[in-house]
Amino acid sequence: MHDCSTDIFLNDANAENSMGELLEKGLTRRNAPVDWTLSDSVLDRMRAYNAYHTLQPVTLEGLFERAVWTVLSPQEYYEKQSLTTAKIIHYGLMSPEAILENRDKLKLRRALGGVQGPNQKRERIVQLAEWWYQSGIPKTVEHVSKMNWPAWTPNGSKRQVFAKSLRDLIADETPGMSLKCASMWLGHTGVPYFPPIDIWMVRFLNDTYKMGFREADYVTTGQLPSKEYAVAENLLAKFARKKHLTPYDCQVALWVAATGWQKQDFIDVRKVAEQMNAQQQFYSHDEIELMKPKKSREPETVRKKQVKQKAVVDVRQKPLFRH
Repeated sequence: MHDCSTDIFLNDANAENSMGELLEKGLTRRNAPVDWTLSDSVLDRMRAYNAYHTLQPVTLEGLFERAVWTVLSPQEYYEKQSLTTAKIIHYGLMSPEAILENRDKLKLRRALGGVQGPNQKRERIVQLAEWWYQSGIPKTVEHVSKMNWPAWTPNGSKRQVFAKSLRDLIADETPGMSLKCASMWLGHTGVPYFPPIDIWMVRFLNDTYKMGFREADYVTTGQLPSKEYAVAENLLAKFARKKHLTPYDCQVALWVAATGWQKQDFIDVRKVAEQMNAQQQFYSHDEIELMKPKKSREPETVRKKQVKQKAVVDVRQKPLFRH
């Protein structure tokens, strides 16, 4: 896989600067003109995206990581979504048990710092962790991923009806997952029938079919209503068949065409997490206070008296970061 060499620092200022630089050099934003042509170059990038993002093999651990990545996707750009996932891995939180243990602790809040709606997304991820072992859906998805999914099945076939029922059940019952997120999650396990209808697909359908769908602004408008979502999904599936693509592959192809995603834009969250582990880690004020020896956490009046008596500052104290 592509080795992401982006430097990610964990203190707030450097994190914002490095992430800001990455976003500036990153993918096309919503207000840019879009060429929807599915050229050979676009299809090559679509295949590269799928090769990097399809889970192989599919395990419960991998499914949970990808579920968290998917829950982070609303209102978020690909870069920040992936980098935030890497931070969660870096802090040792990428399991239901770790998230529940740290649900109210600073570590989880810091991992989600900088995302859109951090409190809401933290709540959704905590709910996802609570739900994970209580539901049979994760194991069902793990089992389903091992099935042979042909690129096309007749409308109304048992296989297609089953897959759609599972996707709708995931959207209904999984915390933080809409129809779009459920389609994305299944797509990463190899189920090819459901295109995630994101803002790019709304724009494509409006440009191509003059549908007049309202774009999400996440203030007054979010995901398409269920009836409009079904219409959008069917239109995209018909377009995909004309292009000899699966609905999911067609969505990915249109997405990379719209955003300009290239192979070098892939962010391997595990490798980025390793880079974070190798870099200096900066602590918050609360963490620093907890790490100090007990005698240095004496009342302020006592410390002032000690300073006056010594009249010397010890400059050999330990730095506030570790390697």
